[in-house]
Amino acid sequence: MRHKLFLMACSAVFFTACALIEEPSVEGERLEIIVPRDSLRTELATQLFYWYELEGAVEYELQLVSPSFNRIDRFLLDTLISGDKFALTLSPGTYQWRIRALNFSSATPFTYHTLFIDSTSDLSGQQLILQGPANRDTSALLNQVFSWLPLYNAVDYEVELWQPAVGGVKVFNQRTTAPTLTYPLTSEGAFEWRVRALNAESASAYESRTFFIDTAAPAAPLLAEPANNSEVSGDTVYFSWSRDQGGGSSLSDTLYLATDSSFTQGETMYFSRETSLNLTEVPVNRYYWRVKTRDKAGNSSPFSKTATFSKQ
Repeated sequence: MRHKLFLMACSAVFFTACALIEEPSVEGERLEIIVPRDSLRTELATQLFYWYELEGAVEYELQLVSPSFNRIDRFLLDTLISGDKFALTLSPGTYQWRIRALNFSSATPFTYHTLFIDSTSDLSGQQLILQGPANRDTSALLNQVFSWLPLYNAVDYEVELWQPAVGGVKVFNQRTTAPTLTYPLTSEGAFEWRVRALNAESASAYESRTFFIDTAAPAAPLLAEPANNSEVSGDTVYFSWSRDQGGGSSLSDTLYLATDSSFTQGETMYFSRETSLNLTEVPVNRYYWRVKTRDKAGNSSPFSKTATFSKQ
């Protein structure tokens, strides 16, 4: 039987328009796995679970147990994934994993694969999975926590931090036995960090990521149009403002619109990555507006000055 789900898609400025969307069923479809192949035996502890995306799927449910779903000793993973891949580091053992595609009204059957991880002391072919900070992350936090998934055959880990990238200025080089390290930065800007695993016999390759630190709040925007105390006619109200781009992370703005100067009556917020915005179907009234800028690191500017206009 095929299932149908009708979703309501709506958008609003001062009016609402809705449309019905029919969701296709994925029931009866089969999800095809790329890697790891069924019954793979390997010494590589880090595995990339990778499958072909299925048309109509919204997310994928991935479960992992040891040794099998018929005799579960350890239920290791049960997660929903929006993409087509998931990386995981495992200890030596026998595993079975299964995956299915889902949407809001239907699901495929599970596809099952078995995986054998053999023990080895050789780290040269192993891969670390870095967890945080995320690659190309932008943050206002100077106190950074670096973390990664541990490798069962590692004795310790070598962590390096460079500014702005490897080959530039080395901020620190430290060894740790734990899969995490906290370091208090003293400056802003671009950084690259990398980690490798070591034991008495070998070392893994470095795995690296970049991130950006920005602790400075943007300046308050300057309002341009509609001019203060102006009258506006027509179906569309055009808003524009300017902001100081500075040297930090990327910026976005929030426009606040209300019918009173204290912004307690009918306040509405509109988000924009540009320094302008068009609003349609604005009812006749007197309005007050102001703008606040926020950067990618989460720093917020003060509010701009408040301007008022009358919609005719």
